[in-house]
Amino acid sequence: MLATEAAYKNGLLDPDVHERLIANIDRITERAGIFAFQSLVWTPLATNCTEFEVEWMYGFRALVDDGKYGLLYEGHYNPPVEQRFRAMVGCMLRNYAEGKLMYVREVIEACEEGDMPMNTALFIPDFFLPKKEGGWRMHSEIGVLNSLLRRRRAAGKQTVVGVSGLADLDHEWGSHIMRVLSEEEGYVHVKE
Repeated sequence: MLATEAAYKNGLLDPDVHERLIANIDRITERAGIFAFQSLVWTPLATNCTEFEVEWMYGFRALVDDGKYGLLYEGHYNPPVEQRFRAMVGCMLRNYAEGKLMYVREVIEACEEGDMPMNTALFIPDFFLPKKEGGWRMHSEIGVLNSLLRRRRAAGKQTVVGVSGLADLDHEWGSHIMRVLSEEEGYVHVKE
């Protein structure tokens, strides 16, 4: 089945509204970090996400007015965080919001090249992995990520991150980054 046929089959997309999106689906999903998962643009969000996540998606712009600047996922989830983040990006694309999924290495490289991601919502599934799971960051990279979070918050942008564990994050990266990702600073901690 052609992508065009599949996109309209379940009725979630409207040919009159989404014709340009589907015509440019390869370029748009590649830029958004979900090229291999294009079908998530026309898949109902509830297929991969919880009721809380669906509600968050449809109200995320207004949350900035309430001092909420992102979500923090700690630990392992079913479906996995990465799958949920891809689904949320797909939902954003069909609603003409600028969502993007990037891995932490890509974020650091972009920031170091002066191209800090400032799209409407940024999803980073592997924001923190402890050393025991193969993660490791230089102090300068932690500073880059800290700056990213603060600048996006100041600009009213949503940032959604996945961390394997807050205790390990605090131990390895320090309490400063923990404060930035705290509920007091506007991050909603998502519980399974």
